[in-house]
Amino acid sequence: MRRHLRRTVIGVLAAGLLATSGVSARADEQPGKVERALAAQLDAGQSGFWVRFARQPELKTAARITDWKARGEAVVSALRTKADSDQSKAVQVLRAAKADYVSLYIDNSIYVRNGSRELAAKLEADPDVVSLQAPKTYALPKLSTTPKANATAGLEWGVSAVHADQVWSRYGATGQGIVVGSIDSGAQYDHPALVQQYRGTNADGTFSHDYNWYDPGRVCPTDAPCDNVGHGSHTIGTMVGDDHAGHQIGVAPGARWISAKGCETPDGCTDVSLALSAQWMLAPTKLDGSDPDPSKRPNVINNSWSGLPNDPWYQDWVRQWVAAGIFTTFAAGNDGPACATVASPGDYAESYAVGAVDEHGAVASFSARGNPASGTIKPDIVAPGQMILSSVPGNRFGYSSGTSMAAPHLSGAVALLLSAAPSLIGDVQATRALLDRSAHDHDDTSCGGTPADNNVYGEGMLDVYEAVSDAPRANAGLLTGTVTDDTGKPLPGAKLSAPDSNVVTTGTDGTYRLYLDAGDHDVTVQSFGYATQTFHVQIGAQTTTTKNLELSTTPRSTLSGLVRDGSGHGWPLYAKLTIDGVPGQWYTDPRTGRYTIDMPVGTTHKLVVQPVYGGYTTTSVDVLLTDDLVKDVSIEIDTKTCTAPGYDAECQKVRGGLVQGVVKDANTNQPVNGATITRAGQSATTVTTPDDPALSDGFYWLFAPAGTEKAAVAMHGYQQQKKAVTVQTDWVRPLNFALKAGRLTVAESGVDATIRLGKSTQKTITITNDGTAPATYSIADTQRGFDLQQSLKAAGTTPVRRTPAQPQPGRITSGGAQPAAAQPAAEWWVPVANYPVPVKDNAAAAHDGLLYSFGGALADGTPTPVSFVYDPAQLQWRRLTDMPEARQKPAAGFVDGKFYVVSGWGPSGAPAPKTLIYDPAANRWSSGAANPKPWGAAGSAVVDGKVYSVGGCVDECQSATTDVTAYDVAHNRFDTVAPYPEPISWVSCGGIEGKLYCSGGLGSDGSPRPQSTSHSYVYDPATNSWARVADIPLDLWASSYAVANGQLAVTGGAAMDSTVLTNEGFVYDPGTDRWTALPNSANGIYRGAAACGLYRVGGLQDARAVPYTEQLPAYGTCDDAGTDAPWLTESVTTGTLAQKASVTVTLTMDSGELSQPGVYRSAVSVREDTPYAAPSVDVMLTAQAPANWARLSGTVIGRTCDGDTIPLAGATVAIDRRANSWTLATANDGGYALWLPGGGPKARVVVAAPDYRPASVDVALRQGSDTRLPFTLEPLYC
Repeated sequence: MRRHLRRTVIGVLAAGLLATSGVSARADEQPGKVERALAAQLDAGQSGFWVRFARQPELKTAARITDWKARGEAVVSALRTKADSDQSKAVQVLRAAKADYVSLYIDNSIYVRNGSRELAAKLEADPDVVSLQAPKTYALPKLSTTPKANATAGLEWGVSAVHADQVWSRYGATGQGIVVGSIDSGAQYDHPALVQQYRGTNADGTFSHDYNWYDPGRVCPTDAPCDNVGHGSHTIGTMVGDDHAGHQIGVAPGARWISAKGCETPDGCTDVSLALSAQWMLAPTKLDGSDPDPSKRPNVINNSWSGLPNDPWYQDWVRQWVAAGIFTTFAAGNDGPACATVASPGDYAESYAVGAVDEHGAVASFSARGNPASGTIKPDIVAPGQMILSSVPGNRFGYSSGTSMAAPHLSGAVALLLSAAPSLIGDVQATRALLDRSAHDHDDTSCGGTPADNNVYGEGMLDVYEAVSDAPRANAGLLTGTVTDDTGKPLPGAKLSAPDSNVVTTGTDGTYRLYLDAGDHDVTVQSFGYATQTFHVQIGAQTTTTKNLELSTTPRSTLSGLVRDGSGHGWPLYAKLTIDGVPGQWYTDPRTGRYTIDMPVGTTHKLVVQPVYGGYTTTSVDVLLTDDLVKDVSIEIDTKTCTAPGYDAECQKVRGGLVQGVVKDANTNQPVNGATITRAGQSATTVTTPDDPALSDGFYWLFAPAGTEKAAVAMHGYQQQKKAVTVQTDWVRPLNFALKAGRLTVAESGVDATIRLGKSTQKTITITNDGTAPATYSIADTQRGFDLQQSLKAAGTTPVRRTPAQPQPGRITSGGAQPAAAQPAAEWWVPVANYPVPVKDNAAAAHDGLLYSFGGALADGTPTPVSFVYDPAQLQWRRLTDMPEARQKPAAGFVDGKFYVVSGWGPSGAPAPKTLIYDPAANRWSSGAANPKPWGAAGSAVVDGKVYSVGGCVDECQSATTDVTAYDVAHNRFDTVAPYPEPISWVSCGGIEGKLYCSGGLGSDGSPRPQSTSHSYVYDPATNSWARVADIPLDLWASSYAVANGQLAVTGGAAMDSTVLTNEGFVYDPGTDRWTALPNSANGIYRGAAACGLYRVGGLQDARAVPYTEQLPAYGTCDDAGTDAPWLTESVTTGTLAQKASVTVTLTMDSGELSQPGVYRSAVSVREDTPYAAPSVDVMLTAQAPANWARLSGTVIGRTCDGDTIPLAGATVAIDRRANSWTLATANDGGYALWLPGGGPKARVVVAAPDYRPASVDVALRQGSDTRLPFTLEPLYC
């Protein structure tokens, strides 16, 4: 049975379906700004709490200032000005209450140390206050006591591993002139390894702690620095420590350090101390907090502490530091080896996160890994972090492990880099780029990424010597140019170096940049296949010298050979071949195992051979060519795994051979990927071969027992094919397939007819099978919309409205101006009672004839738990029990009569994992399992009793994930399913006929900002896989979407590369794999919600949250089946066509099934059991009004108390004529229209609207007339 939303229409429907009667939430029902955790604490008594204000100003202009002092002052001034303005009213309240508080400008907040509920209520009333939040504490890793690590001649192994000592000796840079800051547990300032480097140490041996030490929690017994934990002394020692008595523990012993005690005890760091420390670093003060001086800020800040992943609470602080030119280092965290464990703040794009490696360069097991679905790579780099010797309180030295130890290696390296190249001071991005490109790659893609940049090692192992060598040092000049071959073609990958310099490589365009010390140099250029060239060049300090180079090719010979199994079978192997240090790759012939490579003579090269088949080892051999050479290579299996084809679990040979080949489509001759080949219990799947240009996609291989037996290949939509194949022992047998399938076409692209209302007509379409196999088909039609006939012309359509805008994908924590007036009325969309409050990022759903909306955020950006239900019978919204906690942009849906909220941003803005469950029957909430991937802005759909969450993002949504989870309602658990094919957020999704369809959205492809997409995919739970389907016609994201009439409807959103908001919409039919335009809505809105009906609720018009609710009639079928057009029938509905056969189908269009004249649209889809997209025919019927009918239309306006008039949207228009009655609602412009039989008795027309006096009139409807009947309603109260 099809389930419809309840309708209140009596008799015939016209343009307007539902009258509106607005209902407003009372003031005492408005959701507050006090987060629930704080409210509970205040209920129990006084508590400390945060008062948050609007976001900080843009600091881009300050970042362009080159003078260190002026830049710092500009940042602080801009932040102070914004904070002073926003916080003025709150400060007055706090002073009047004599409260103990501290104001922070760095993130525009106030911390109240011991406030009451009454004080919180007063602050909440301040319109500039965004939220009040409870304080938190963050963990400080414990120092471990591991055995001593090896060190070389007093030089700590980590210092040597990053080659800091080479920078000292080669370039004379030790960090001199650079200041490093530490936010940690403090420091023993007079430790032998730290005292000389403390900025507070005077030349005469006395100390000045002003501007050099800050203890916000007043933990230390005196004004001097202290360390009651030991962690801070250890990390500072790794940055700068040296006692000049054999303990060379610091990377930059010539740098100076300052410290803020953000971590009070071994139990952790309070957020208020961390925040105050962050602000102090931006402008250090005297001990009493006076005279802040931004010029004394450090060049680098080390943060060897962390919280949970995806927690944006500290992001403002980091951004302000970067704006002020401070390099910001964070430990990645110690929650490895699982993926997606890098902690905040290290996971921010603005932070430089450091993972840990051991003495052998292998990643430490505890080192946190990045999220493969996030679209970003974390950690950024790795450094020594296991068994690190450094200073600890008591003038001692101790060992510790953790990313806390790795981070100060990086911070010290930055100090060396800035010391050697002062022009980099303040240029954070250039410094990061140098560190990135000089790090040594380490291939580990187990958590995503590439061999060169992955979520385990980041860019690779830190090498500060390479970084300094590649930096614009004070006594160095830049040699640059382009390397080409003798035809002028650029040569990528050529290597250039001079004695005592680093090695640089030309880019794809052949260009290079090599920094050399001032003086004379002999530079060598090498490229595979070209003669090595050496040239002399004179370099001036701080100058640029250009030298273009042309390399001649060297004589070449041919290296060829056979790659075979070396463990017993001896069969040819399909393998990838690379040459060490040479770009490119080669492949053997998969059938013969033979290869051929053109190589230069006279040079020894290392040939690396890696079989494509799993279970074999990778082998390398040295090759010296003096002439053509044949080099065969035998590859042994990996005896650690014993998984190579043809070997058992004990690595023993099994009698048989290999079968391999390509599967193609017999109709198109295109490769078929994903087909399954089986023989004698063995199976394989065809795959793509993108890196081997000589081998087609659709390739497979499998091991099979010796002998003759049939092999079968199967793929959905194709006929199964079987072939007998004789497999020889220890050999390769080729076996290709061409799969047959039916393929249906329809001769007609469209059918249309024009008839009088009440008449019928017939048209025909012809379906042909031009494939290579029979095809079974079914025919169905689906309604596509209706345009009411106008007076003497065709029905109109609402124009496309693309409004220039700057749509924002992240959480918007402050509101814009008051909502603008509604756009002009849409021809199809009709207004419904406004939502009681302006709302955005809400969730909506239809259930049991009612429209529900849950949570979201209010106009000022405050997250809200308030929810409402709209009853079409009562024409009004009714408030529900509040959600247990606010949720913004969640994945959610009804299953078995209950509403499940499974993801989204919570009250604090962080992703909220708890599942919230609403029971409409009891009007009560409960909770379910925690979602491991609870991201906001995820796509949402219900499929077979599971609520899916697709992609999503955190906070500002500058990157997206590929995570997909399915909440199993029956078992209260989350299953992680196949990831989305690309990182995505704000995607539109729906469940149809047991599959999950998603389209559009905002992705992250490595560009500086997120990119919108029109890509669409379908997920099949049966195969746990995604497949591409037809792209949506426009790159929409943050649209309102719902499943209705068995189709995915997507309306509104941001489009055109995030430059406009649009009122356009589209509907996707899975049966035909086609998108069709929906009628344009009245308003260009994004970040709203939609539900079957088709309803749109709330959203943003640019930066303004709106309460608008609209409905598109005829989309009220809320089950998986499509809605048949009642006026269209087909003479044939199912059948099977032999190849090359045809069938003619008669379409009967009967307007006697219709009640109103106009243009009716449908689509006849031919669904088939083939691998191809089903053909579809657009059908349009124009039903003209009989000559004796009449059109009644008009506009309803209301008079205001000051005498002005306004259109009344949603006013009720009731028409009665004897036994017949009709009820409709006015559109946004107050208009209404209805066709009726003309003549006969007069009709009574009654118009009513809330707060206005009703009006009525009797009207005669003459046959063939167009009667205009306007109304002006008078107010009830003035």
